[in-house]
Amino acid sequence: MENPDRAGQLTREYFNDPDLDPWIRESRDPLHPNRRDAFCGNGLIGLRVPAAGEPSIYPETICGDMVPGGTLMYHVLDENSLIPMFNFLGLVLKEGDTEFRRDTANWRNFRQTLDWRTGIVRTVCDWTRPGGSIRVETEIRLSRARRNLGIVHTTATPDFPCALHFTDSVDGTFLEMLSGAATFPRAPKSDRIRTFYAETGPFRRLVAASTVLECVPQPETPEKFTATGAGFRRETTFRALPGQTVSVRKFAALVSEHDSPDPVNSSRMLAAAAADDPASERSSHFEAWRRLWESDIEVDHPGLQMVIHASLYALYCCLAERTEAVPGPTGLAGNAWGGRIFWDDDLWMFPPVALLHPELGRNFVDYRFKTLPGAKRNAAARGLEGAQFAWESAETGDETIPGLIYARQHHVNSDVALAAWQYFLISGDKTYLEEKGAEIIVESARFWTSRVHWNNERERYEIRGVCCADENAGIRNNNALTNFGAAHTLRLAERVAAMTGRPVDPRWREIADKLWIPAEPESGRIIEHDTYCGETIKQADAALLIYPYGMELSASARRATIDYYKSRYPENKIMMGSAIDGIIAAELGDAKEAWEALLDTLPHFHAPFLLASESPVNDRFCFMTGLGGVLQLVLAGFAGLRITPEGVTAASHLPEKINSLKIKGLHSQGDRFDLEVGPDGVRRI
Repeated sequence: MENPDRAGQLTREYFNDPDLDPWIRESRDPLHPNRRDAFCGNGLIGLRVPAAGEPSIYPETICGDMVPGGTLMYHVLDENSLIPMFNFLGLVLKEGDTEFRRDTANWRNFRQTLDWRTGIVRTVCDWTRPGGSIRVETEIRLSRARRNLGIVHTTATPDFPCALHFTDSVDGTFLEMLSGAATFPRAPKSDRIRTFYAETGPFRRLVAASTVLECVPQPETPEKFTATGAGFRRETTFRALPGQTVSVRKFAALVSEHDSPDPVNSSRMLAAAAADDPASERSSHFEAWRRLWESDIEVDHPGLQMVIHASLYALYCCLAERTEAVPGPTGLAGNAWGGRIFWDDDLWMFPPVALLHPELGRNFVDYRFKTLPGAKRNAAARGLEGAQFAWESAETGDETIPGLIYARQHHVNSDVALAAWQYFLISGDKTYLEEKGAEIIVESARFWTSRVHWNNERERYEIRGVCCADENAGIRNNNALTNFGAAHTLRLAERVAAMTGRPVDPRWREIADKLWIPAEPESGRIIEHDTYCGETIKQADAALLIYPYGMELSASARRATIDYYKSRYPENKIMMGSAIDGIIAAELGDAKEAWEALLDTLPHFHAPFLLASESPVNDRFCFMTGLGGVLQLVLAGFAGLRITPEGVTAASHLPEKINSLKIKGLHSQGDRFDLEVGPDGVRRI
């Protein structure tokens, strides 16, 4: 069922529909003005699928930093950003001279579905032509088991005699900085594999795409092949009789130097192997997705179940085990912020992913360890010790925006250290802590030791000249989140150093005990920074001391803090503030308020495929940061999960609308188990 709201947003009424499908999203209107394309990914490659069912080379929607050509791939960057990749899965159908496209075709009985269980997009419609009608069906997916591989399969069944033309294309038109460096290898005519490769970007990264076609029946005429300079096209023509189905399946591989020392031949081998045994490839794809969904969150509210699956699906599309690749704020669905890495990963996306799939959560902390040398260079450039993790980090960890005030959002250091500690607590991996995690935490503590300022008059340590998480505030002194995060990291470093046999700096405890945390004396309310006077804030800031940092505050001080700042958000706020407010409300025993906080996130989800935007009124899709917040509201709010040295703890804070919540495949200290949360309590099974 498609969201009926004209604005394309998920409404409360629709969210409460008891008949919502928890796994399948559907569109029946290809011309809807607010339509947003489907998203599929496999942890390496991501693409948006328009109404035609395959990623056509023309952009269907120019919005939200949409990637030219529709495809993104990890590890291929210019200096700071992911480079848009070839449209390597183009398979365009024509009848006569008319292309099967949304803006040129008369479509009836249109239905497009996205199956979150398998990452498959299916499109079916009847294409009205002057001579009759053609039933067109397309299935597209990115292989979860062979992550450099994509498959698009189109069938056409006319009810009149006609000529059908299928064009297999690889298009690098949108490939930035191609600069004439592309070289096309001309394969022999007898070779069924066609390949295009290019060196791109200032690092001269070699990327290759190869395609193989499987046609039933065989084309009646030889394929027409054209090298375009930025790719290739090959057209196959079929004479179809009424009722005869023409089937063309394209196997395409996209490989970079990061994936193979020989991308050209690796891409050819991958495409050919899949075409030789399509049944094996397909079954391995389904099995890989099945294993992912062995860890899930199940609730008895259809609307919430739908939102949970949409959120997990989007994150799963952007993560794969053992890759050190993690999504930027819009993942592989869009190129907002160039795909660079922020605190969004450590504080927002990491916890729900790691609790369900530590093997995927490992990528977040491994990425930070890999880029630790860059973080040390950042600190040294400021004359400081230890590691200063970049506010916007790319391949090396060096700060990519040193000229902007946001480069002084130094609270990211504590967020990185917190994630490293939480990964150890979830996984129970002592080797990780000894070899990687401890160094991240200790080097972060060394940074804070050299970054603090001693205020002799007030006899306290301060941190001056930082950009708050609330970016509206600009540069301030004594941002409460920055200061408390630093104190938390210093105490954590003392503990971890002792556990792993590293020297303990006595200054860590002294500084942590005397770091100034601004607070209102009577109510105990956290004050965002020294000079905060009630201005509009961009997002949760002071509330983050309560969750996830766990500052010990009275219930009245926690209540005063979230109540005060809830009224300071802008009208079209980003999602994370609602998530944090809901978690704290649940902790305070107000399940109704926590439920309202969840409902407050609904306008960020857009029809028909529930892509999430940063705010209700912008098109920065798919906002992985906010999805991490929504999942934490369910896990840490409704289920009360807390990651502690004694293990993951839970408490039932279920709203009225939910009678049961089950977390399948929850991890704590290396154990995997299921957890049932009901109105009467929590049960481990």
